[in-house]
Amino acid sequence: MDIANEIHIINVQIKANTPALLLHMTQPDIDKMQLEHGHSMLLEARKALDAAGRPYRTHVLLGEPATDIVGVAKSEGVDLIVMGTRGMGAFGNLVLGSTAIGLRGKPRRFAPGNSGPVRQRASSA
Repeated sequence: MDIANEIHIINVQIKANTPALLLHMTQPDIDKMQLEHGHSMLLEARKALDAAGRPYRTHVLLGEPATDIVGVAKSEGVDLIVMGTRGMGAFGNLVLGSTAIGLRGKPRRFAPGNSGPVRQRASSA
């Protein structure tokens, strides 16, 4: 069974609004830095999907994570969102983070999970 026809990997950076930072950088430079960081956060997932030969699209946005993830899911017709944790350890895995809480009940199916390495399933033939 093919679980996904198209995979979208998303990173949303909360737009930096720090007046002290604006003393040293322009807002466009801050935005560019944040978007570059967002792309770097997707690198491991992209490598795993490339190795598995799975097609995917990336989305890196500046904004509010729960709202923007749901927005991408709606605009792209996504019916399952799978989220990893932020690597907060055993205790962090016991509770949902604010983004996961913001997503509950919004998409048709939502599966918060642990962001371990992506593994290819063995075929059962």
